[in-house]
Amino acid sequence: MATSVSALAPAWMDGVQVTGAQMRREILGGILPAAGIVQGLAAVALPTPAMKVRLPAGLAAVDDGQGGYYPVVLTTQTDLDIAASSATQARIDSVIAQVLDNGNATSTYVYRVITGTPSGSPVAPTLPPADATGAVTLRVANVFVQINAETNGFVRAQDVTVVAPSALLVPRPVERAQTATISNTEFTGTVNTWTDLPTAKWQPLTFVVPPSGQVYVTLSANVGTKDSTSSATTWASWRGTGGGIASGTASTLTDPRGVSARENSRCFASKRVRVTGLTAGASVTLTPIYFLSTTPGAGSIIGQGTLIVEPIA
Repeated sequence: MATSVSALAPAWMDGVQVTGAQMRREILGGILPAAGIVQGLAAVALPTPAMKVRLPAGLAAVDDGQGGYYPVVLTTQTDLDIAASSATQARIDSVIAQVLDNGNATSTYVYRVITGTPSGSPVAPTLPPADATGAVTLRVANVFVQINAETNGFVRAQDVTVVAPSALLVPRPVERAQTATISNTEFTGTVNTWTDLPTAKWQPLTFVVPPSGQVYVTLSANVGTKDSTSSATTWASWRGTGGGIASGTASTLTDPRGVSARENSRCFASKRVRVTGLTAGASVTLTPIYFLSTTPGAGSIIGQGTLIVEPIA
C-alpha cells in the first residue's frame, strides 16, 4: 500500500534536465484548455477570387499527444494554392497546421493544404496526411472546391470555412446584429403561421459548429402587438437549417426559442437556449421568423433584433 507517489520533476528545478515534451506540457498545457487557434489564421477567399485561399498570420496550438501543445506560428499572411478542380465532382480540401517532430534539426512545422478526394458527397481529407503519417496536425479550415471551379467563380467567400476551435479560455462568439423594424403594412404573412422575416430587415446568421457540437443561441427583440383582442400574440423567433439542427419551431403560441408580446403590449426581451447534437465543422444557418396569432393592429412591431451564437467548448 502506497501513501505517496513521485511526480515528474518540474521543468524549473535547478540542475534537472527536462524534455521538450515536458516543457510543452507544463507551459502551454498549463495555460490552454484545448488545441486550436490562439490568434489570427482566419482563412478566407481572396478579394479577387482565384484557386487560392488566404491564411492571415497567427498562432495555433497543435496537440502533441503528450498533454501539451506545439505552438505553430505563421509570421506573414500567405496565399496558399488550391489544386485544379474536377470536371465531374466537388471535393473538400483542408488547410492544416502540421508538426513532424524527429527530435533533431530535420523536424518540420508548416501550414499546408491537403487536397481532398472528389465525390458526390465530399468529406474533408483524413489526417494525418499519407505523406506525413507520424505528424500531429490541426485542421484550421476547410475549402469547398466546386465542380469546374475555374470557370464558376474559383474559390469563393462561401467556400472557405474556419473549423479549428478557439484555444483560448474564453471562446470567440459568432455574432450578427441586425435591426428589424416592421410596420403594420409589412405584417402580411399568414396568421397562425411562422413566416421568415424579410432579409432586408433582419439577415440570417450562418456559423460553423464547434468540435463539441454545442452552442448557445441568444435572440433579443423588441416585440409589440397593438391588437387588444384577448390573447392576441406576436412572436419573434428563429429556425435552423444544416448541421443536424432542428429545422423548425413550434407551430402554436408556445415557442421555447423566441420572445413575444401579448394583447396590446410591448416586450423587449432575450431568450438564450442551449443547442446540442450538431455536426462538428458543419455550417448552420439561423433565419429570424415571426408569428401572428391574429391580424395585427397599427403599431405592431418587431424591432432591434439580435442573434448571437456562442460556441461551447
